[in-house]
Amino acid sequence: MNRILIPSFAVALAFTSSVFAGPQTVESSKNYTATQTQSPGVYGVGFYGAIQAGINAHQEYRDLDVPRIGDVRFSFDQESSIGGIVGGKVGYVFGTAKIRPAVELDAFYNGFKSEGEVRGGGETVDVESTIHSGAYLANFLVRFDLGRFQPYIGAGVGLYNLKLDDVEIGGTEVDLEDEESDDKDDSDTGWAWQIVAGSDYYFTEKLSAFLEYKYLNYETDGDTFGEQRLDQHIVALGLRLHF
Repeated sequence: MNRILIPSFAVALAFTSSVFAGPQTVESSKNYTATQTQSPGVYGVGFYGAIQAGINAHQEYRDLDVPRIGDVRFSFDQESSIGGIVGGKVGYVFGTAKIRPAVELDAFYNGFKSEGEVRGGGETVDVESTIHSGAYLANFLVRFDLGRFQPYIGAGVGLYNLKLDDVEIGGTEVDLEDEESDDKDDSDTGWAWQIVAGSDYYFTEKLSAFLEYKYLNYETDGDTFGEQRLDQHIVALGLRLHF
């Protein structure tokens, strides 16, 4: 009888041990799998501020109605030199979907050298000047979440201010403020619009670097620049911080 009980007890003990050991192995495997498949972070959502700097790579004047300052009329070349821009942005990205709408305020200084002609008193001479401008636009964007890379496209509308400075006529510097004329002016303000395309690369969920292209359009209709259209092609680099 004892010879039968001892082997039976050994078999039961082995079976019981295997039953209790099995679930422990499976649980350990489940924990490992859960750790390995944690969802990635979400990049680039909510409020943000940004700084930007770049170049005004090309500009064109179109539909030129010869501008004037007082009784002196200016005519600018169709293409002028490369200029620079510097500015900032504040905005908000909505939601965490793969395609996200966003809005932002985009403001920047834009300056470049311009060459052309001036006509007055029956004579035409060369003129050089620096054109300073400020652009203040509200952009509406669509962003595409590809993880750390987030390309975007959009458009904006707003205001601009243009100002002439460092004017040289025939090699002689001219101070426009000393011109005696009731309607003299060396600045112009009006509407602006732009098309925007770019992409961010996120170093963290909050911080990114971006490369952006802007096609910027000024529609001038004041005394200084006449009725004309100024198209600019701008390339900018920047840093964006979400908070």
